[in-house]
Amino acid sequence: MFVKQANGRAAFSGAKPFRFGQLLAAVQSDEAMTLGQYLSANFTIAGSSTYSGTITNTNTTESSSSTTGAITTSGGIGVAKNGTIGGQLVAKKNVIRANTTYTAGTDTTAGWTLTEVKNGLIAGTIKSTTAAAVTLTLDSVANIITAFAAAGVTIGAGTTLEFVLDNTGGANTLTLAVDGGATIAVATPAITGGATLTVSTANKVGRFQLYIYSATAAILSRIV
Repeated sequence: MFVKQANGRAAFSGAKPFRFGQLLAAVQSDEAMTLGQYLSANFTIAGSSTYSGTITNTNTTESSSSTTGAITTSGGIGVAKNGTIGGQLVAKKNVIRANTTYTAGTDTTAGWTLTEVKNGLIAGTIKSTTAAAVTLTLDSVANIITAFAAAGVTIGAGTTLEFVLDNTGGANTLTLAVDGGATIAVATPAITGGATLTVSTANKVGRFQLYIYSATAAILSRIV
């Protein structure tokens, strides 16, 4: 806590010096005050601050622009891990997806393992670099949900997953297969050829969407 000194200034009485970013604690008061009481008022930090614990903000101000909300910043935001937004996500400019390309080590005619395909689904892009024809089989919906949970992402009924099959480095066909129709059905396409799940070397890229409508069922659609 802060205690009054002989010169009338308040000083932090802890064993270690008080540091809060670049904030200089100079409290002029006739009464002792706790750190919590001191920080309850508005203050400005001119320098950089580093926190090793979690940060919680209980303010519930809604955001309707880039300058409103419980937390606002004049610069950008860098996030190293997952982000979850409970409300609407509004982008004022284009949304750019820079997926991490997943290339399995088992580029063989036997196809990839279910685990490798799930890893590619989480990454958002699955790439083949083999000269042989490759078949990628999607696992059951329940197992896909479990795989995403292991990666720290909760998905379920109402979730839409989009992913790309990249055959630009392959020399043969790349085919997407479902789990025998047990939990994933191929949507009836509105466009002729939309049910084709094979990406040729001429097509190079196929973009797909998996809509999960229950904990055990989904529909697969081809977008491009």
